[in-house]
Amino acid sequence: MVDSVIVAESLVHRYLNGRTMDPIMFAAVAWAVAKRLNEGLVPTLSVTLCHDIDSQAVAIPPDTKSRDVQHSFFEPGSLRKTR
Repeated sequence: MVDSVIVAESLVHRYLNGRTMDPIMFAAVAWAVAKRLNEGLVPTLSVTLCHDIDSQAVAIPPDTKSRDVQHSFFEPGSLRKTR
């Protein structure tokens, strides 16, 4: 399951393409994508999920260091629980 969570977070991060979203919403979408991965559902990012992501995603202003802000919240694997 951990591998699918990492892949799911990466897919969502990639789909955001420089945009950002609330960490709780990001975790919920990544969970849904991981579930679709585990169940073998195709496409993994369904139209509904893409609409949900698009409705919650926010572009980072160009004067902000977008890489620093984005990666601090959405580095793949950052939302997993550590032991």
